[in-house]
Amino acid sequence: MKKLILTCVALFVFFSAFSQKSQYAEAMAQAIEQLHAAEGKSEILEAANLFERIAGARPEEWLPAYYHAYAQMLLAMASMDEQHMEQCQAHVDKAQASLDKALAAGGENSEILALQGLAYQGRIWEDMQANGAEFSMKSHKALDKAIALDPQNPRAYYLKGQNIFFTPPFYGGGPEAALPLLEKAERLFAAAEPGSALAPQWGRESNQWLLDQARGNKNEEKD
Repeated sequence: MKKLILTCVALFVFFSAFSQKSQYAEAMAQAIEQLHAAEGKSEILEAANLFERIAGARPEEWLPAYYHAYAQMLLAMASMDEQHMEQCQAHVDKAQASLDKALAAGGENSEILALQGLAYQGRIWEDMQANGAEFSMKSHKALDKAIALDPQNPRAYYLKGQNIFFTPPFYGGGPEAALPLLEKAERLFAAAEPGSALAPQWGRESNQWLLDQARGNKNEEKD
């Protein structure tokens, strides 16, 4: 009888854990789909709030905090485009707070460090003269480490290329200097095979836009 009770308890725990895992994966898949389909800041914010709630419920998982940080960086870039720099930096702050949580849960993996590189770039947007040198270096270090941890991660090359693209040529940057990294990212995006449906897959379209600009700039110089 005692053995039967222990078996029933073990089965209950197993199926309860399985159900929770299934609910987590379903909630994450829906939030990721909503983020990818988002148009405008309000819809991005809705997706960000979903990830924040999932992260609060599952603090041991790094992906919800990671995606919340990514959504906040999208909001930061949208605010920067609108010249709302206080809002931009508020979103960067929120992104960094979530990245810290993702690092605590998942450790230093390539995807988290690549996104950290983007968050450091966000600090430059606040004040390029005051923050450019410090955070450009921090961004490069984070992205170099992301590449070292996973040389097949296209986002790491794309973000490093983006960093160099917008760095003045006087400091070794510019579209031509960024071109090899953006082309490397293009090849890796084409060959990428995500490990799961929840794995990060963003960046391909943005990389392509930068790549087109860099190639166009190079052709203009030839002419």
